[in-house]
Amino acid sequence: MRILGYFDYYVQSGHQGGAEVTAHATLHALKKYGHEVDVLMARPFPSGEESYVVDGINVQRFGSKRDPDYWFDRYDLIVTQLGTAQRAWYLSLKGGTPTLQLSHNFNAYSLSIAQYCQKLVVNSEHAQAEMEEFGVTRPMNVLYPLVDPAAYRTETNHRYISMVNMSDGTKPWYDKGPEMFYRLAQMYPGEEFLAVEGAHGIQDLRELPNVTIWPQQSNIKRAYEQSKVVLMPSRDVESFGRISVEAAASGIPSLVSDLPGPREAGTAYEYVPQDDADTWADALLEVLFHYERASADALAKSAALWARTQDQFQALLKSIGE
Repeated sequence: MRILGYFDYYVQSGHQGGAEVTAHATLHALKKYGHEVDVLMARPFPSGEESYVVDGINVQRFGSKRDPDYWFDRYDLIVTQLGTAQRAWYLSLKGGTPTLQLSHNFNAYSLSIAQYCQKLVVNSEHAQAEMEEFGVTRPMNVLYPLVDPAAYRTETNHRYISMVNMSDGTKPWYDKGPEMFYRLAQMYPGEEFLAVEGAHGIQDLRELPNVTIWPQQSNIKRAYEQSKVVLMPSRDVESFGRISVEAAASGIPSLVSDLPGPREAGTAYEYVPQDDADTWADALLEVLFHYERASADALAKSAALWARTQDQFQALLKSIGE
């Protein structure tokens, strides 16, 4: 099958969030299974080049509004998400090529674009249930983000208590809970904390004596190489929560807000009430005290989740005709 990924941004384009990483992992898995895969990127490349290659997938920037019509006619399936979903749907109706939309949440925006496809791929059973509750009728496959433990596993120097994506929720992106991160940094002045910028939303970056700030990382493993614990204190909806999953591949335990999506992923050391700073502080002390056990637990949970994810991917292959 000839498959085209049609996205605003893609990995290694200078704008790389969880959606872009998930899209690439999905397309790369389809390519490894034997399908032909290319990517058409709607946004200009930061360096001005016309194309690049990542993991054997050619990424092409389109230069005019007519270009997508030309590209779509050459493929059997269009995979899209977020800002390109609606245009992909209209072009698919015109040319007859079906679209498969990767849906990363069930917020108002995700629900509004869910109609623009023949099939949805949602990232958790909880997200599927929420979509159905809100009246989404498109056929859906559940596929957890393809976080292959072997690809994310790294050696760590156990230096930092880390958080990836400091989005404060000012814009219509999720509040990732940076306020709690900084409160914990103040409560534990003897520990070093690492704040890594995310790709979306307004980033809450503060100067504290024990906080190091890194820019957005094209290779997130660099952060895990420096981490001993990962925090995910999200204050809004999380339909899955891949940071905890990525960290678990290296035996890095995580503390995560008690939300249904991350609980389904199941890789956290503890799920903590979102706004209870004392409970977060106690949980952090506990995971540091029981670190060896917590690390082994993270590795075991990572392996179990990956087995489930592979089964889901096989189901997706069957649903699109392999």
